[in-house]
Amino acid sequence: NNGLRREIRQRMGEDLDNMDIDELRGLEQNLHDSVKAVRERKYHVLQTQTETYKKKVKHPTEAYNNLVRALQMREDDPVYGYVDDEASQFEGALALANGGTHMYALRLQPNQPNLH
Repeated sequence: NNGLRREIRQRMGEDLDNMDIDELRGLEQNLHDSVKAVRERKYHVLQTQTETYKKKVKHPTEAYNNLVRALQMREDDPVYGYVDDEASQFEGALALANGGTHMYALRLQPNQPNLH
């Protein structure tokens, strides 16, 4: 227990007077190794958090882009949905109201003669 307390004090920079040069070099090496391990862990945590954040941002961004593309397709191609074609609907209704019933008239020819 006392050895552990002394080691902690030495790592904190206290109780270094009765250490020889080899012990000081060993303590310095241990501190460098500890700092390296802490730094690697910190960078790993930061990288993981950054990747998680990018994934969280990427998903809504992709969904938004897909919705924008779908809306543009619907505006560009009438097969896919809504097209603002109010003027042509008005003109068609006006032509029918003015007696344009022959506009869509079809004449069919029978394939077989009527035997009645």
